[in-house]
This record gives sequence, structure tokens and C-alpha cells, in this order.
Amino acid sequence: MNQNLIGDILLFASTIEKENAGYYLKQSSHLINQEEIPNGRSDARRLQFLAGRAALSILLAEVGIRAKIQRNEEWGYLSVSGYSDVFVNISHTDKAVAAALAFSPVGIDLESTHRTIGKAVNRICQPTEISAATETSSTLNPELRLWTGKESITKALGTGLRIDPLKLSIRWTSQGDTFPVDLTQPIPTPRLIKKPSVRFFDWNEHCLAICSEEKLVENVRWIDPPITG
Repeated sequence: MNQNLIGDILLFASTIEKENAGYYLKQSSHLINQEEIPNGRSDARRLQFLAGRAALSILLAEVGIRAKIQRNEEWGYLSVSGYSDVFVNISHTDKAVAAALAFSPVGIDLESTHRTIGKAVNRICQPTEISAATETSSTLNPELRLWTGKESITKALGTGLRIDPLKLSIRWTSQGDTFPVDLTQPIPTPRLIKKPSVRFFDWNEHCLAICSEEKLVENVRWIDPPITG
């Protein structure tokens, strides 16, 4: 395993192309059991699943790991079999996929910049949070940043939206792209992040949010081999 990358978050993002389905399957076959692959009417769901696993295989290869990806039965988060100190996460839209790997809990969320969040943001954010996010300068829609930011935080904690996002607060303290996270109430979570922060990227008409330890989100390393056959 490549120990030189312990202080970084490895990040990969790519569009999803139907013609690359065979490549996705070949690239990810060693990570998965065949029964995990979605079957049935939704070819899109199968394609997204395989693209996500292929993205993880690229990141794992970067650190010299070849192992199965497994899902926690209680909480649903992904882990790397045999590597309790390696953390991974995936997010996708209909047209794109993103994956992250770190040596500390990490969560990622990806949404198209064409998506309209609207009043749904009120279910996950306090009015003061929405107001503060609106006042920060960014090319990204503040509601979209709030949505992806909260998603990435809950995924980094290992719970997903099983916990109430209103108990988490992003501290919109600057005009940059990285912000600290406050836990407004004690929350039992399967993963511990001592000083969580969330960072936002404007990528290919998508808003990408990544959450991990404060010192790590400043050291995001993009991995960009082509995900193509």
C-alpha cells in the first residue's frame, strides 16, 4: 500500500457513457460479487453501479490495493475488505460518477447544476444556514451547495440520511470553497471525524461536495486516467 498518500484525499470523477459498460464491468469485476450487480428493467441503474465500482478500482489501484468492496449491513456504507483504515465513498447522477478514497472517513456527493432543489432545502437546513450560504460568493447555487454539503457530511459519518441533517451545520465563514462543520447536537455515528470540513468543486456542470477531516479536505488529489474502453 502506498503510504505516501496517507495525507491526501484521492478524488475521481467522470461522465458515464453507455458504450463503456463492458469496460466498467471488466475494471470492477474483482471488487464485486456478481449477485451485487443490479438486474431487471433498469439498465441505467446497472450502468451507474458498475461505473461507480470502476471509479473505486482506479483509486484503489493508485494506493496499491486489490480487494473486495463490501457494504455494511447495519448502516449501508461501503468499506474495503481487509483494510479498516481505508475509507471510500461513491456518488453518481444519471450522467456522471464520482469516487473518493482517504485514510480517514470521507463522504462525497454529486449533483447536476441543472437540478432545482427548491423548498426541499428547508428539510435539511435551518433558515440561518440558508441565509449564510446565500451570502457567500460562489459560481454554484447556494441551495445546491447546502444539499450536496449535507449529503457528503452524513455519508462521511457513515450514516447517510438516517440522521437528521438539521443536527449538522455548515459554518459559512469565508468566501472560499472550504467550510467547517458543526454538530449542533450529539449524534451517535459509526464513524468519527474530529474536525469535519466540507469542500465544494464546480466540476463539469456538477456541484461536487467532499467531507472529511479539516486537514485532509485541503489536500484533494484528482486522479484522472480515462474511464473508457
